[in-house]
Amino acid sequence: MEFLLLRITKWVQEYHCDFYNASIYQENKYDHPYLSVLYVILGVTLLIMYIPCVYAMVSKKMLTESCYKIMFCLAVYDIVNLVLSGIVTGIFGLFKIGYCHSPRLFYLLGNLAEFSWFGQVMSAILLALNRCFFLRNVHFSNMLFGGHKTYIWMAVFPFAWSICGLTLCRPVISSLYSMVWLFNPHDGYRPDSRGIYVSPYHYANNIIAAVALPGIYVVFLVLYCLKTNQWAFKSANNMQLSVFLQSFFISLFTTLLATLYIVIQYVPLSKEWFYLAQIIWINYQQDRIDGCTVC
Repeated sequence: MEFLLLRITKWVQEYHCDFYNASIYQENKYDHPYLSVLYVILGVTLLIMYIPCVYAMVSKKMLTESCYKIMFCLAVYDIVNLVLSGIVTGIFGLFKIGYCHSPRLFYLLGNLAEFSWFGQVMSAILLALNRCFFLRNVHFSNMLFGGHKTYIWMAVFPFAWSICGLTLCRPVISSLYSMVWLFNPHDGYRPDSRGIYVSPYHYANNIIAAVALPGIYVVFLVLYCLKTNQWAFKSANNMQLSVFLQSFFISLFTTLLATLYIVIQYVPLSKEWFYLAQIIWINYQQDRIDGCTVC
């Protein structure tokens, strides 16, 4: 977002389409009709499943619990990413709408994707901490997250981190060639041989997701094994354990997705790996949908 708002000259230099036009998208290498339909079907199906899940959180007064407040925050980010990763990407593929049809639109959608992805990662981390603290010591957990304190944590971490992603990152751009979101807006036509389209903040966010999330649970499990007789874990009921396991799987998929997106940015892979990364991104929200029925 920074380039478009504050450094428009640089934005024009690096994101213009003057050296080619949108007619190239009619070439066969940009044809992905079946994959596009799959993206749309997955996106619409999961969105239909997600809306009642979010409604249930509100209507059943689950938001009195700190974990559900964080899950609701995570759900908002999820829905945004679900629309972008599934429905928008699929529609662009079906109608062969590429970056050069509307550079500013693609750029802004990329910034929105960064905003929501940064929020997803930090929300998952906050949820992991919340569940581990709760199972370690309920009283201490209530001191940190009780009442409106959870909203403060959500503002300090997920929302503030999302703003960093929105303002500081180069956006990922939906690629009609690879059918995945990449930093190079000219993917399939001009490779980024000079290394212009990189985003250290995005990579840092993904590394945090890949390291911090499993790290939190590993530390928790190690401490639990060492100090079992001092923990409240034995007294946790089935619902509490279900929420903990749900939080763990949210973190697991966040780590997998973050790691895979780091790999595809640097390692030459076949396009099938790009398709896999996109499908994982779309289905990433499925874990939260399942969790609504469990919790």
